[in-house]
Amino acid sequence: MAATIDSIFVFSVIWAVGGCTDAKGRVVFDKVFREVLAGKIPDADLALFIPKEHLTLASTPVPDADGSVLFDYCLTAKDPTRWQLWTETISDSERAIPPGASFSSIIVPTNDSARYTFLLNNSLQHDYPVLFCGPTGTGKSVYIQRHLKSLNKDKCTPTVIGFSARTTANMTQEQVDGRLDKRRKGIYGPPPGRKAYFFVDDLNMPAREVYGAQPPVEILRQFQDYKGWFGRDNVFRAVVDVQFLAAMGPAGGGRNIVTDRYLRHFNLVGIAEVADSTLSGIFETILTWYLKTGSFAPGLQALVPKVVSATLGIYNACLDGLLPTPSKSHYTFNLRDLARVVQGMMLMVSASVPEGTDGEAVYMRLWVHETMRV
Repeated sequence: MAATIDSIFVFSVIWAVGGCTDAKGRVVFDKVFREVLAGKIPDADLALFIPKEHLTLASTPVPDADGSVLFDYCLTAKDPTRWQLWTETISDSERAIPPGASFSSIIVPTNDSARYTFLLNNSLQHDYPVLFCGPTGTGKSVYIQRHLKSLNKDKCTPTVIGFSARTTANMTQEQVDGRLDKRRKGIYGPPPGRKAYFFVDDLNMPAREVYGAQPPVEILRQFQDYKGWFGRDNVFRAVVDVQFLAAMGPAGGGRNIVTDRYLRHFNLVGIAEVADSTLSGIFETILTWYLKTGSFAPGLQALVPKVVSATLGIYNACLDGLLPTPSKSHYTFNLRDLARVVQGMMLMVSASVPEGTDGEAVYMRLWVHETMRV
């Protein structure tokens, strides 16, 4: 029992304390926390917070192989003392791409989707608001919207609210009130027996007013503080069976800093940049599936790893070398640009590709064209 409790405690600390960091921060947290678990004091700066002789946990050590970090592992359902990779929780049926699927509907499960979906599902089950924060193109909105669509439609009512710089408090309140029914005097909520989930996308986009507040955020904070808000008639309306989820990018570039008085209500999960190895696996899976189902020559399938690797190389070179300037402010690249190259290559039909080396040359010419276009 002690090993089970300690293992759950370690897993909880990993995501409660280290889950709000970015990719570089996770590497630092991994190094520090492993030393703490081993009974060491990482450095002098932490000597005030960690006693020289602290308890040694009975949990099984988290594996440290092939450059993996603490965030790559979870506890197994059958044995809560044994660690496994998040990728081991993905079933074969989840990995399969349905025939005829469009590019925008294809979701290749990865360790990122597995762990973020797990955290999101647990937050929903325990009625705890969750906030996903990460750079553009990391899949924050996709993870949340996909999971909301998978919920039981007879018991859950999901709604997406997209914030922008022109969103007002009245618009936000109308969108929420429009999805609720009057239960009894002064109490509003979804139809009896249902739970309403409101996903607020781009939470930090609303413009600040003259005193520095964001009115749409303040009306949502009023709900989190008092479980309701005042209507246009200045009468308080209690709201029940409602839970909010949110996603936003880091502050900057039109995004504002959200008040801590609102963020304190959320479980913050940092969505880190997707690793190159994960991106390679995603796009190789998609391109290989398309070539197999499209009756293309087997020689083209052998080119897929090279095409994906070259595309990633150009993408990373653009991130490092083509930085935005006042005269070229459009030099901002994200994973959507990478996806457009792959999407463009999936417009090719097998009838237009000759056999043999000529077909491989056509395929490479198409890749050059799509790379230059994007």
